[in-house]
Amino acid sequence: ENPYAAYRPEVPQKPAFPMKWFKFTIYFQLFANAVLNFFNAMSSFMGLSYGLEADAVYFVYPGLHTLDMLTGVLYLVLVIFAFITRFQLAKFKKHAPVMLYIFLALNLVLLIFYLVSASIITGINLINPSNVSNAVVLLILIVCDYIYFNKRKELFVK
Repeated sequence: ENPYAAYRPEVPQKPAFPMKWFKFTIYFQLFANAVLNFFNAMSSFMGLSYGLEADAVYFVYPGLHTLDMLTGVLYLVLVIFAFITRFQLAKFKKHAPVMLYIFLALNLVLLIFYLVSASIITGINLINPSNVSNAVVLLILIVCDYIYFNKRKELFVK
């Protein structure tokens, strides 16, 4: 028996948390978002959502071309932000969960900004069930991530 065992201070143990969602977020969700945002940026720059009629659409609605270029740049910013957020989360940085919430919220804001702006420019209501479901998914992710990471906030202290 160790005679010094009684003098050893007890080291508090951090509670063990299931980290499957964390791993999903840093190994898939943020990378997938970066890829999708990159695709959205390229699609915006090239007018891919209009098929072969992009020039005709831009001729009729010139403001749409400006909106697409601006949106493309903002999507590229989100690509960079996704990678920064991913590596901050992986290093358990204190501010990383907030960065994730901001990243998801910016995706939601950009979606709404584009839909409202394009609807105003074209005079056509572009808010459809698909776009609404995309917004709902982002809202659900924000809420789920907030609940998940709030329960694990003591892990993010660096």
